[in-house]
Amino acid sequence: MTRLGELLRKQGHFLLENDLHALVYIAILALIPFAAWLSVAVVALITLRKGWGAGFKGVVVGVVSMLLLSLLSSSWSASFMEAVIAFLPCYLTAGILRETMSWRIAVAFIVLQALTGIVLVHWLAPEFINQQYQLIQTVLKGLESDDAVAGLLSNQDVVNPIVIANYIVGVQAVSIILSAVASLMLARSTQANLFYPGGYRQEMLGFRASPWGVIILLASAIGAYQHFPLAISCLPLLVVYYASAGISIGFNILTKGKKGIGTLFLLLLPLILLPFVMLPIYVLLGALDSLFNFRLYLLVKTGGKTD
Repeated sequence: MTRLGELLRKQGHFLLENDLHALVYIAILALIPFAAWLSVAVVALITLRKGWGAGFKGVVVGVVSMLLLSLLSSSWSASFMEAVIAFLPCYLTAGILRETMSWRIAVAFIVLQALTGIVLVHWLAPEFINQQYQLIQTVLKGLESDDAVAGLLSNQDVVNPIVIANYIVGVQAVSIILSAVASLMLARSTQANLFYPGGYRQEMLGFRASPWGVIILLASAIGAYQHFPLAISCLPLLVVYYASAGISIGFNILTKGKKGIGTLFLLLLPLILLPFVMLPIYVLLGALDSLFNFRLYLLVKTGGKTD
């Protein structure tokens, strides 16, 4: 981990000092399968350090590079949307993080972007939602090992296709946001290693979700129970958001100044083994922490000592 951190620090310093090389890195990484998030991370690093203007140049280069590659297999409009979605959310959030110095505001902003996108899809392109369900059916039918699942999805007496289609849209939104957040976290970690050692860890330990989002979470849960399509699409994103906040407060409580990798593993393992039990617990913990800030109570209990 130390060697990896040193490598990231050196590469980050090199890219920040050489604008042309940074743009070349962005263009090349955007063309490599499964490496586009690294291209986005370079854009985020430039934005965090140098501001909106410098970061926007990287966005243009990355979007054009990814667009040229995508045009080989899909239409212009689909390729353009894919490229913009890959770069724009992280770029905008990096700019907000630079201005506010608050992960709480930055993550709330990127979640708001995703919720806005979901609303626009339901409003402007409802046929896209049905296409996702049909796509999943087609893929599963092509896999012999998943014949039972494909048959289940085809049985509308057992499975409501509208519900499944809207959940698929929500899961897609989650994947886009997680990719953007991963890029932003890598960029922020590299920036902290260069200019503020230890600062990134303190920012992560202090992350809390927005209290206003609790209202949207409750409304989405109630709406999803009543099979309201928009609520169903929004629910996965909000669940992941507040579960992440719950894991953050759990990590804050258990780490106690240690490195924390083992602690993070202990927090994630129950989520993997018992997802239907632990996920609601983490969501509830994250929602309550957003309202009451458990860290203040912990500081009082420990006499105001921090890491």
